[in-house]
Amino acid sequence: MKRIKKKGKGKKWKQLNSDFGSTLLKFLIFISIIEGYFIANYLLSNKFLSEVSDLTQELKLLISRQPVQSFLLLIQKEMIYSNGSALIEGNKSEIYVPAYHELLYDEEENLLDTFSANYDYHTTSYNDDFTNIVYSNVCEHVTDFSTDPKIKAECESFNQGILKKGIYSSVIKYWDFLRQINHDFMESNRTLATIKRFLNEPRLLTAERMQDFYFKKALTKLVNTLEKDIDYL
Repeated sequence: MKRIKKKGKGKKWKQLNSDFGSTLLKFLIFISIIEGYFIANYLLSNKFLSEVSDLTQELKLLISRQPVQSFLLLIQKEMIYSNGSALIEGNKSEIYVPAYHELLYDEEENLLDTFSANYDYHTTSYNDDFTNIVYSNVCEHVTDFSTDPKIKAECESFNQGILKKGIYSSVIKYWDFLRQINHDFMESNRTLATIKRFLNEPRLLTAERMQDFYFKKALTKLVNTLEKDIDYL
């Protein structure tokens, strides 16, 4: 018998190879798209977590400003009251207080550097608030001061108008007050009468008002705005 050739077998094999190659290519493209999707999401997640981490660190610095400034005032008064004999964290107050001044300066500069580094992560609202409150007229940009004409006038005239230059200049002035008080006390005869006089020193009372009222209100506004920025992410 004659063997009958199966026509079209070669064509079918070629078609099968072609179909398999096409399917494999589509599969590889699909896998690449899926892989790209997950990589993109991973990178976006990392970017998001990095932004949240950076802003959270900035918020911690910002929140700490008021308590540490308050602590500086407290230990300065304690040093005067105890005539320099009080111990603060195991150190004599007359040594600890000047060292703490330097620490605060470094932290303040760190906050300004952190704000600049995170500038693009902030909303326009926070960037404007920070710039206006830190470097411009505090009395115009904090509603607790600006809405009442009498309170605003008191704010702008306080301590020869220092608050109109912004919180940064005001903080420097605050430190200068306390440094000068510390220096003058240490150079005095440090009698009981001297201690009483320094505890009622007008510069100390001005520093208390600056810290407990103006700094607190201004920093609270910045903290609230930055918290909203983080929630917005």
